[in-house]
Amino acid sequence: MHSSNGVAATCTKILDDQPVMLYTADVQRKVQYMNTVGLKTAGANAVGMTSFEMLGITPTSSSGSIQAESGELTAHPGGRRMEVTYYLTPLHDIAGKTAGYIEVINDIT
Repeated sequence: MHSSNGVAATCTKILDDQPVMLYTADVQRKVQYMNTVGLKTAGANAVGMTSFEMLGITPTSSSGSIQAESGELTAHPGGRRMEVTYYLTPLHDIAGKTAGYIEVINDIT
């Protein structure tokens, strides 16, 4: 039987090994975790920034609620210009309340 720490470490390794930028953020859109590709792309100081700051984009009027979405946009993580596709999935706590989200970003530049 695996300990919960062992399972968490395995899950983190799986996320870190993904070949795309991947991060989680809380309901205030502050980055809580970023995988290896994300840290190389956005910089080590990205954790704690809002996702908008980290990606170098301006929030839109529809940026208020956290809901599943996907699309393409021009981002500027770490000061470099990138055309990206993104896939955002809300994360919920045990009571079903939105606790944040996970987002996968693929550079299509």
